Amino acid sequence: MFKKNSIILYCLLSFALFANCSKSQPEAIEPALTDIVEDITYYSAKLSATFNHAERILSGGFYLESAGLEKVEATLSGNTLSYEWTGLSPETEYSYQVYFTNGKEERKLEKRTFRTVKAPCDEALWNWAVKKFDTDGNGDLSSEELAAVTELNLGEELIPIKTCNGLDLFPNAENLYLNSPVLQTVELSGLPKLADCWVRGNNVESISFDNPLLTKFRADGTKITNLDFSGATALQNIEIYGVPFKQIHFENNPNMDTFVLTGSKAEVIDMSMCHKMYRIDFGDKASTVPYLKKLILSKDSVFEVMLVPSSVVIEYK
Repeated sequence: MFKKNSIILYCLLSFALFANCSKSQPEAIEPALTDIVEDITYYSAKLSATFNHAERILSGGFYLESAGLEKVEATLSGNTLSYEWTGLSPETEYSYQVYFTNGKEERKLEKRTFRTVKAPCDEALWNWAVKKFDTDGNGDLSSEELAAVTELNLGEELIPIKTCNGLDLFPNAENLYLNSPVLQTVELSGLPKLADCWVRGNNVESISFDNPLLTKFRADGTKITNLDFSGATALQNIEIYGVPFKQIHFENNPNMDTFVLTGSKAEVIDMSMCHKMYRIDFGDKASTVPYLKKLILSKDSVFEVMLVPSSVVIEYK
């Protein structure tokens, strides 16, 4: 009887101890996502996932989906996982999933999707510039990297920019070479330090200047019909080949000294305000400037070279 009572008492004590332990060790609480922030630009996305009970997260990050699926570990600070996804393309859809580990297993949350915004820059120009000037390799261009650019040679590689949007991102560019088969309008006002400009492209129809430091300009094979250099008061040297302009304006270009021309449709060219001219080269055959009838020059000019077809009347003012 004593033995039986002892066994019963032992069982009751064991049950009580087990029940008490169960109460002192509640079931572990899973981390729960409370907020997610997507700071989206045209080239990047800063992703931040905030959790309750983040102390139970040992590590975490994001599965990034673009051309393929990439797993990246994020920085865990306090209760937030953060990661900056760079090297994206403007106006493009991307997907991602947040994940975390609690020491036992990895948990994935639902997939989310976002779209990058429209770039304030021509896409072809931006992509080329990132490849060319991204010195730290982060897929972006910092203000320091942009400021370091002094030459924009888009012509040599035939970069097919559609607009000049974004040229103003390079405030210290002094030399510009454009040769795009799809560019129609050239706007240069965003380049205050531009000194030398060469424009090519069979579809370029217009060009405007607001470049007080521009001293040299060349155009080849464009469709420009009106050239007004009043916004480039420091111009000294102009070379134009195969551009069918009918009007050209030199009223605000007193420093002009060299003008080389073939292939225009202008009948009269007035350079009477260009008092420092010493070289004019239109070739000595009428076929080089077949429409030109009169050339008006400043009487103060002293020419070292003047090649003008004999069919052209020269007038001095």
